[in-house]
Order: sequence, then structure tokens, then C-alpha cells
Amino acid sequence: MFALKNMEKTTVLNRISFRQMEYFVSTAQHGSIIVASEKIHVSPPSISAAISHIESELKVKLFIRQHARGLSLTNIGEKILKECLFILGQTYALYALASEYRGLTQRALQVGCHHVLTPLIYSDIVHDFNLLHQQDDIRLVDGSHDELMNALLSNKVDMAITTNLQIDHNLICFEPIVSLPPHVLVSEHHPLAKMKSVRLEDLTQFPMILHDSPYYKDYCTDLFTQHNLVPHIKDTYKNYDLVRTMVADGWGYSMTNLRHKLEHTLNGKKLIRIMLEGDHAPVSIGIATISSVNSNEVTEKFMSYCKDFICEYYHDHASCSFTLTSSIKKTRSIPSVA
Repeated sequence: MFALKNMEKTTVLNRISFRQMEYFVSTAQHGSIIVASEKIHVSPPSISAAISHIESELKVKLFIRQHARGLSLTNIGEKILKECLFILGQTYALYALASEYRGLTQRALQVGCHHVLTPLIYSDIVHDFNLLHQQDDIRLVDGSHDELMNALLSNKVDMAITTNLQIDHNLICFEPIVSLPPHVLVSEHHPLAKMKSVRLEDLTQFPMILHDSPYYKDYCTDLFTQHNLVPHIKDTYKNYDLVRTMVADGWGYSMTNLRHKLEHTLNGKKLIRIMLEGDHAPVSIGIATISSVNSNEVTEKFMSYCKDFICEYYHDHASCSFTLTSSIKKTRSIPSVA
């Protein structure tokens, strides 16, 4: 509305380009010009010049430079960041609106998926969705949680299937689909393998194989520290399949919130899942989007199908945040989770 009421000032507004705003947004997200330059493949001097230009035009300081923590947004910088995200989102929405009016698909729907979730659900979701909507093109962007958040903020993906761990709700809209409680994984020969449930206290005497995934590692250790307990961490691994294999080979137990259709490792050995006693915070799987960007028809259809599919996948083992629609019933049936 401001621009419409002040058309005579458009020459001033045009001095800040969309590209400069994108450089500023990336720097704000990463807290570093160097890191931002690596992520968006633009030289640090170009990014620095863009930020300086915006500061000069608006006559405000966007960042505070801290030696140990890098760049931190000022109070006005945080407000300008939100406005830039809104403006960029509306720009992309403008192209999407025109594309839908022409009856064309602007581009394939770019769907991010957390790399741990990808082999469990993504292929089935896309396969079954394409049976219903063969005209829609879906493309996968596989990555870590941080990579997906960065891809969302830089408009490289339209949505992301990820967890609720470490979501900046000022920038990201997260819709939880299912809430998954923590469980314990052991080998079939582990002393706890015959137990139907265990307490955290029972686990402290056994070695733990920890999945070294950002934020999930902290989630697991916090389960213990919240009860004044310390886990005996033997090893940590970034590869989730390696964690499962080491557990199945008897090196220790591990914690997980995910469920596989078959509890066997890549080397064919069996895993035993044990319920964890007590009231513990779950991990939610859901869909992350940019709150300031209006979704198009294809995105809405795919998001709706994702919600149905994931609810059905975990229907016996998790709390679902949505009521299933009939769309999931029109494709091949989904085996219940073992």
C-alpha cells in the first residue's frame, strides 16, 4: 500500500534491487558473509557491497559485527529482514499467479526432504502422487535440516519434509503431521532385548551409539540430562544406517523416533525396538514452508497428499495432527509399520 500511495517515490525504491535483498537475506540467515557467499555462489565483496548499499539507502545499520559470533542483526535489521522475505515471496508469487493463469506450470515443484526421511517415505509419496496427478512434475532436493532451511529461505525449494527440531518460527511456517515418541534400539542378543519397555536409568549402564545428526544429537542427550542422568556414549556416527548396523552388531544401544517397515540393517541383521518408559518430548515430522509465500495449486495438492501418506504410514505408532482424506486410499495400500 505504501508504494501505491507514493508512486512519485518509485525512483528511490528502485535503488534497492531484488538481488541485493537476496544477498542480505542469505547473510542474515547464515550470520556470515563468507558462509553466505559459499551457499549462493556469489563473491564476498559483492555481498558486502549489496549490504552496504541497502544500509546507505535506508540510512540504518543492519548488522552488528561480533568477533566471536560473526554478524548479528540489529533490531531494525530483523524488521527489514522480514519485509525483504515478504517482498521476495510476493515477487515469486506474482510469477506463479501469471503461470497458473496461462494454464502452464512455471517449473517443477521443488520438494526438500530430510536425508534421513528420504529413503523411508519420499519415493513412495512421489510414486503414488504421480499415479493421481501425472501432469505434475515433482523434483527432490535431499539434504540436512540446515540445508533445507537455507533452501527454503533462498527459494530453491517450495516446501520441505523435515522435523520440528530447530525451526525459526519467525521465518519458517512448520505444520506438524505426526508426533513420534523416542524408542530404544538394541541387537537381538542385547541384555535388554527381551524387555517390553525400559527406563532411562536402565540404559545408563550400557554403551550408547549416538546418531550425530545436528539437533537430534542434542535431543537424545537432553532426554537424559532432564532427569539428571548421563548416558555412556561409546561412539557417534553421522550416517544413520551405520548407527543401526553398529547396534545390530552388538556395539551398544541407540535412540530413535523413526520406524522402519522392516527392522533389519543393511547387512541383514535384526534390530529390536523397545518402548521407553516415561513422558518424553516427541519429535514431529511435518512440512516447512516460507510463511510469506503463497502456495500454488500443485503445492497445495502435494502437501495434502504428504499429510495423508505420513499419517497412514505411522497410523499405529504416532499421534497424527490431521484427519485422513480419501486421496491416500486411491493408490496402492501402504504396509503397516513393523
